[in-house]
Amino acid sequence: MSQLGCPLDQIRKRFPALVELIEEKRTEDSGFAEICDDLETLVTILETKGLDLEPQARQNVLESIRGLENEISKSVALDRSSAKPREWNT
Repeated sequence: MSQLGCPLDQIRKRFPALVELIEEKRTEDSGFAEICDDLETLVTILETKGLDLEPQARQNVLESIRGLENEISKSVALDRSSAKPREWNT
């Protein structure tokens, strides 16, 4: 979990249009919550120690952040596509 600000700060910055869906999924799915926590942790590391990290370590952190962002995007997209369509009263 991020030590800078609210735990969802990085999620809000990266996925502003999906914050509500991510928050909901995070409370329902512990695996997804771990992915979000890992993203927050890595971003905190990058923000606090980024320039002090060895170049390869910094690159690894950046690649991990991108991977976690992709996991979050895909997971939310799958949830949105599998949601039941709204029934219309005719």
